[in-house]
Amino acid sequence: MLTILLILCFVFLFLASAFDIRTHEIPDWLNYGIIILALLYRLIWSLVAWNNSFLLEGLFGLGIALAIACFLFYTGQWGGGDAKSLMGVGALLGFNLSLNHNFSGFLVNLIFAGATYSVFCILFIALNNWKKISKEYNKKVSNYLFKFMIVSFVILIFLLLIRINVDLKIFLTGAYIAGWSLYLLTILVKSVEQAYMIRLVSPSKLTEGDWIAKEVRYKGKTIASPKDLGLSIEQINKLKKINKKILVKYGIPFLPSFLISFIVTLLAGNLLSYIL
Repeated sequence: MLTILLILCFVFLFLASAFDIRTHEIPDWLNYGIIILALLYRLIWSLVAWNNSFLLEGLFGLGIALAIACFLFYTGQWGGGDAKSLMGVGALLGFNLSLNHNFSGFLVNLIFAGATYSVFCILFIALNNWKKISKEYNKKVSNYLFKFMIVSFVILIFLLLIRINVDLKIFLTGAYIAGWSLYLLTILVKSVEQAYMIRLVSPSKLTEGDWIAKEVRYKGKTIASPKDLGLSIEQINKLKKINKKILVKYGIPFLPSFLISFIVTLLAGNLLSYIL
């Protein structure tokens, strides 16, 4: 019975990833459908086995996923489609307090997979659109170049003068290089966002859940704002009446990292267990 749920989870994440890459949207029918199917399957097996633990595990997984999804959605980290997809995975995999449980492993692995996937996506976008992004990146870097040189010089002198063993000096030098690399990567992320992910869009092409990059006011009233948790149908209808292009912020398609995390969980289990 667990094998069927794992197969369903793989198919679901594969389809959701394909939709996300192609349209930047995950259909509600797919997300809600898999939640209902997962709970219905668990209910039937619980009735057959006359044991409610299988159903309760699914409900517990859905509840944990809902809590995490709501937090990430209402803090502006995820869109509604990503949040609903996590709920679908929670219902499929279920949850218990075991560190080696599939859903526990999936959540931990998603941190590693999500971070790695996001970095590669940003680098891929930057390399393929460098002419467009380089101006923004160079402008941001030049603003901090003088400070970078001063700090680098001070740290270099410090590392040369202090009396510590060679291994510690190598570690501190590596930490310094890693810190600045992360900082430059952060600037690259902001440059890609500014030059590539924020676009002028006609109101007719807006979809529910789109994120506004700049406040839209009409006749002294705010119709849409970056503080909104995605556009509503009502807001889109009002924007269509204005018939003015809107700055919309798009993100990278994040569902493929769900699929990667799931595959890693099946093949290697919870990566945290290796660290511990």
